Amino acid sequence: MPTTFHGVLLSDDLMLRISRFQQGVPQQVLPLATYHQPTSSIPMSEVPAITSLIHQWLTLHGQHQLPKLLTWCPRVGRLLLIHAVATGQVNLLQVCLSSLVESAENLMDVAAYMGQLTMAVALVPYTLDDDAIMAAMFTAVSRGHLNIVEFLHRQLPSKSPQLHMPHLMDVAASNGHLSVVRFLHFNRHEGCTTLAMDQAASRGHLDILDFLHVHRQEGCTSAAMTLASTHGHVPVIQWLVEHRTRMAWRWSDAISSAAANGHVDVLGYIYAIKPRAGWTKQAMDVAACNGHVDVMRFLHRHRKDGCSEAAEALAAANGHVEVVAYLKEHGDELVHCVCCACGFVKPRSHACAAVARAAMRRRVCVK
Repeated sequence: MPTTFHGVLLSDDLMLRISRFQQGVPQQVLPLATYHQPTSSIPMSEVPAITSLIHQWLTLHGQHQLPKLLTWCPRVGRLLLIHAVATGQVNLLQVCLSSLVESAENLMDVAAYMGQLTMAVALVPYTLDDDAIMAAMFTAVSRGHLNIVEFLHRQLPSKSPQLHMPHLMDVAASNGHLSVVRFLHFNRHEGCTTLAMDQAASRGHLDILDFLHVHRQEGCTSAAMTLASTHGHVPVIQWLVEHRTRMAWRWSDAISSAAANGHVDVLGYIYAIKPRAGWTKQAMDVAACNGHVDVMRFLHRHRKDGCSEAAEALAAANGHVEVVAYLKEHGDELVHCVCCACGFVKPRSHACAAVARAAMRRRVCVK
């Protein structure tokens, strides 16, 4: 027969009233209550982790526990909102927003990040200013969600100077989203900068380069060639040479960048079209420093620039045993230093004419 003591302990209503005066939360809420979260907006990189956490909790405890969850730990409401938006659960969103309107900040950004058009539409009444829509537009552009870009574009007043976003097309071009680049070009007035073509070249987006070359006037900078060489995009380098014919490319930077990253195919292409432009000792130095012995073999075979005395020390410091062995074997041909006789930078093994002339003068003096 239950006693009064048992009756107190087994009363849900009474235990709930008592727990309100105690610190802490029930065990089942602990994973959510201890999850760190900023006071307002959250980094988009955390959205997948939050979604996974809430999904696991709902799988274990069910949605019928949500009212208790919000009572036990109100701050979890923001995590629920993020989960609802990220997974496209309109009903859950409406339930949460009915009592958590102040937590709607940044949610449009979450919808844009996850490509949830339905949620973006549902959030418009709760989005208080154009700045939030502009931030979401930037996110949607960077992720390539054209349907959300089109929707958010319609929510903003047209041709308002306060809503000018000059780098939208740059971001779309950098991430290879051609459909977004096309939409921004034909429907918005900001245009782009030279960063658009530079970054498209850096990431190997030939279709973006073609579109910008035909439809835009901003062009690119010499960084486009250097970035393409850095990342080994031979087709892009070829495209730049053929289409941007008036550019003064910095071939020494392109060659050094390709050598530093081990792109022998890039060096081969540049050597085929520019066998004398921009080749210096720095190319072999950076190749040695980063352990690219195949690049060193290419430069040794095709060039006579060699490397500096620092190459072997850099390779040894970074643990590139194969490079050190190669330099020990071929160092007399490759390592260039200042000759103490003639004062010119020459290979270590060069036969110095100044030494020969000095010896001849000594013989004449003896005679």
